[in-house]
Amino acid sequence: MGGVKAQNIKLHLNEAPVEEAFSVLNERYGLHFVYVATALEGLPRISPRIRHATIEEAMKSLVQGLPLVYTIKGKIITVLSQLKDERKNTLPFIEAYGMDA
Repeated sequence: MGGVKAQNIKLHLNEAPVEEAFSVLNERYGLHFVYVATALEGLPRISPRIRHATIEEAMKSLVQGLPLVYTIKGKIITVLSQLKDERKNTLPFIEAYGMDA
């Protein structure tokens, strides 16, 4: 089986919060998302139509047009806000999908 980057990612959602996309990718592909909850507050809902994508391509599509940046290290994807508001990336509000506490 190939690495995470070689996976054939498929994701179709309609007017969903970004967090839902993270949750679905975790359930289907075992990807773990780490982000500050406030970084996703107030973002518009998304309707991704992703087919036959690597995780890099899928993430690029998911954050397109949103004030978010991400890094991928293995199966862990860290997502941060690009906004200058420091509260958007303050650690006490970190959420993680698919990671045991």
